[in-house]
Amino acid sequence: MAAAGGDVAVRLEVDSAGNGTILQPGRHALVVGVSNQGEPAVEGVLEIELSRLHAGIVWQTSVAAKIPEPGNSREINLSFDAHDPGLYSIAARMRVGSLQIAKGQLELDVSVTTDRYQSWRTKLTVENKTHLFLAFYYPWYSNPQGSSGTWQHWDPGAEYATTHVPLIGFYDSRSTDVISYHVRTAQSAGLDGFICSWWGPGNYIDDAFPRILDVGQATGFNSTIYLEIAQDSADLYRQLHYVLTRYGAHPGFLRYAGRPVIFIYSRVIGKIALTDFARVFAELEAQGLPAFYLADSLDAKYLDAFDGLHTYSPLSLMDRYPRLVDTC
Repeated sequence: MAAAGGDVAVRLEVDSAGNGTILQPGRHALVVGVSNQGEPAVEGVLEIELSRLHAGIVWQTSVAAKIPEPGNSREINLSFDAHDPGLYSIAARMRVGSLQIAKGQLELDVSVTTDRYQSWRTKLTVENKTHLFLAFYYPWYSNPQGSSGTWQHWDPGAEYATTHVPLIGFYDSRSTDVISYHVRTAQSAGLDGFICSWWGPGNYIDDAFPRILDVGQATGFNSTIYLEIAQDSADLYRQLHYVLTRYGAHPGFLRYAGRPVIFIYSRVIGKIALTDFARVFAELEAQGLPAFYLADSLDAKYLDAFDGLHTYSPLSLMDRYPRLVDTC
C-alpha cells in the first residue's frame, strides 16, 4: 500500500502479499518502496512501527534512507517477527529532519488458520453443492476502549471473566477491524456465514449486527440473527418485523430462495405456542415480509409452522434421535 507526501510516496509489502493478507505466525519479509517524482534527493530517515490490536507497538526501528533522484525509486528490505496471532498494522514514515514528507500503512492478519484450508472447502463445495457451512457467533463483547466504554461479557479483573483469553486479546465486538479479522479467519476455514446471537432491537448486540453485515457484504460472507429472547407472540412479531424491515434487504443478510433466513432458539420455541408462530409468520408474509424460519429442535411437529429445523446443542442427539444419521 502506498501513501503520498507531496512528490514522495512510500509503499509497503510483506511476504510479497497485499493488504488484508492472512499470514502464519513467525518471521516475515518487509519491503519498503520509496519513490520520488520531483523532490530533491536528500538524506532522510525511515521510521517503522509494528503494532498489534490491544497490544500496542510491538516492534519499531529507524534506518537512514536517502530519497532517490527525481523520477526514480528504491527498495529497503527489512524483516520482523509476528509470533502472536492477531490484527497487525505496519506504519512507515519518511522524514527529512523534523519534517514528515511521506507515510504508508499496511494491515495484516496473523493466524494459524490460513487459506491452505481452501482445498478442504473446495472439496466440501463440490460434494455438497446445496449446503452452506455456518457458525454460531457471539457479538456481545466490549471493553473500555471500545464504543461502549465498558466491559461487556468479560472483564480481566473478574475471577471468571472467560475460560480462555482470545488470541487478539479482550476485543470489542463492534470494532470493524475485529469483525473483519473474524470474517476472514472464518472464510479461510471454509465457513459461509455467521448465525449471530441477537437479543432484540436497540441494544449493544444489535449495534454490532449491521457492522457484521457490512463487512460480510464485501467478501460474500452472509450472516443472520439467532433470535434468543421473546416474551410472547406480540414480542415475537415486534422483533421479527424490526429485523425484516431493518436488515432483511441488506446484501449481507443470509437468504434462501430469495427469503431472509432466521434461526429461533429453543428458549423462544418453548415459550410460544406453535399456532402463534404460524400466525405471526403468516401476518408478516401478508405484509410483504416473508422469511425462511428454522426452529431449534429436531421434532418434526415444528415443521407445521417452520420451514426447517436445526439444533444448537447436539450433545444428546444420538440418544434422543437414534435414527438421525439414517434419515439426514
